[in-house]
Amino acid sequence: MTSPGRAVAPRARNLPALVREAWRAMRQGDPWAWLFPWPPYCLGCGVELPGAPVTCPAICPTCHRQVAFRPRSRCPSCDRPAWLAEAGRPCSECRNLGPPWQAVRALGPYDGLLRRLILRMKYGEEPYVAALLGRLLAERVAAWPRDLLVVPIPLHPARLRERGFNQALLLAANLARVSGRPLAPHALRRLRRAPPQAMLGAAARRSNVEAVFAPRPGWRLGGRPVLLVDDVLTTGRTLASACQALRAAGAGPVFGAVAAVTPLWPGAASPAASVPVPGRDPGEEPARAWAGSSSDRAGAEPAVGGGALLGGLWGDAEGLRQS
Repeated sequence: MTSPGRAVAPRARNLPALVREAWRAMRQGDPWAWLFPWPPYCLGCGVELPGAPVTCPAICPTCHRQVAFRPRSRCPSCDRPAWLAEAGRPCSECRNLGPPWQAVRALGPYDGLLRRLILRMKYGEEPYVAALLGRLLAERVAAWPRDLLVVPIPLHPARLRERGFNQALLLAANLARVSGRPLAPHALRRLRRAPPQAMLGAAARRSNVEAVFAPRPGWRLGGRPVLLVDDVLTTGRTLASACQALRAAGAGPVFGAVAAVTPLWPGAASPAASVPVPGRDPGEEPARAWAGSSSDRAGAEPAVGGGALLGGLWGDAEGLRQS
């Protein structure tokens, strides 16, 4: 006859594991993940992913390849796809800008699936996409120094009230958590609300973000290296202005991590001179629909869930609201 002790022993042994799982989820910033786990599906195409982690949104290998860079030449300074006159030399944008950062790394070009994920994060009421992009960014900068202080590009308080969150802060928080780096969420302040960079020409972009950031009052870095985080790098003016504010606070070398960069190819409009088209993101070809270009399709068009479709349509309608 089985003793009562043996009947309850398996449950008693599982209780510590349940407590450890709950504690791990709380430390990772999602205290409800152990009670309401993420469905095991890909955020890009909706395919089921058995065994995917329940504490973070996931992406399938096919979609992961779509958000990464293609085998093309890239600028060693800003990481944007560009035609380089000489291997290892900066692109024309970086030569004109003279960037104050050490290097910038991105997940891929601002196009296709990566662009749709970013628009869903910012305008599609799906800020949890930042958990996926932040984790991928942490892998992208894994080789950089571990003592980098992670600092997000701030939003103006008025825009923060409108949107409800700062997408750069969400990316930075997830990057810092996954990589084990310290996070300084309020290290920088945005002094004035500037018009979106996408609505301006080259000269106006330079003055638009000039002296727009300042370090937190009384905050000194004492030569500490910094990792600046933003969602999209277009011309680099915003990141350069934030670098200057950090240097004023005594920062050491400044690195950058962005979810995406705009490509730069001969014959295409420069990001600094692009003219926005209503209802479409600047730099997007007129024939490209929300479903993506031919480069997004690997054999067959991936299935898109209702949430992804809604987020993508909303993102395209709000494409001009770049911060």
